[in-house]
Amino acid sequence: MRLQPFHRARRFLRMLRPEPPSPNDLVWAVSQLPMSERPLFAALGPADQEHSIRVAQLVDADLHRGSVDDADRDWIVRAALLHDVGKAATPLGAVDRALATLLGWVGRG
Repeated sequence: MRLQPFHRARRFLRMLRPEPPSPNDLVWAVSQLPMSERPLFAALGPADQEHSIRVAQLVDADLHRGSVDDADRDWIVRAALLHDVGKAATPLGAVDRALATLLGWVGRG
């Protein structure tokens, strides 16, 4: 795991002042997911939803520049939207998650 200090600091600050995704972004995200996966996305906090949407939109834009068929594009975008879904199952807040990330990085160093 790379520490990526600037990325991590930006994410931490966003976690402290979470902004929900825009209504348009939320509609886009939900439209990408089958009904069975929508509760997983809904379980994420606002900051994690906003982050996941940003990641998925970047991935989607990259896929449109390449030669990926629609079936592959669908599951890849869904994976991007749900890549942090495990965070919904933990009671950790922003500070605890940041500390866990640092401890994980130090432990591997």
